[in-house]
Amino acid sequence: MKKILPAFLAVIMAISLCACGGGNNATSDSGSTSSDTDAIIGHWEMIATCDQDNSNEISSATGSGAYVEFNKDGSGLLYLDSDAKYNFDWAYYPELTAKLDDMIGYSIDFDTIPNAANATLSESNGTDTVIILVDDIQYGMVFQK
Repeated sequence: MKKILPAFLAVIMAISLCACGGGNNATSDSGSTSSDTDAIIGHWEMIATCDQDNSNEISSATGSGAYVEFNKDGSGLLYLDSDAKYNFDWAYYPELTAKLDDMIGYSIDFDTIPNAANATLSESNGTDTVIILVDDIQYGMVFQK
């Protein structure tokens, strides 16, 4: 429970920043440093989901088997279950990073999901945390290594 509340707050903050940010989901990595891109590379296990549509419901997803992988070549995989696997391309997103406090922003372009998405990397209770939000869907996914 101690990890879910900070994760929920991070999701809320990221959703509000994305909603206020407008529609430019630039995928340019200009201005990025190797630490900006290297920080997110790896395998992240889903720990929670957040439905913002009606109830602000937070659901624990620890042990669900869902994960996201960010590869050094800019590709990635969001695995929710055996029937829901989504390949994507990702890049450092300097415009989003500039709007965030102590977070790094990334753009995500899914192969089979028509809406763009954003990811943020931050620290929650001393643990690096990735939050993925898909545009136009009031739903967030929270991951930790």
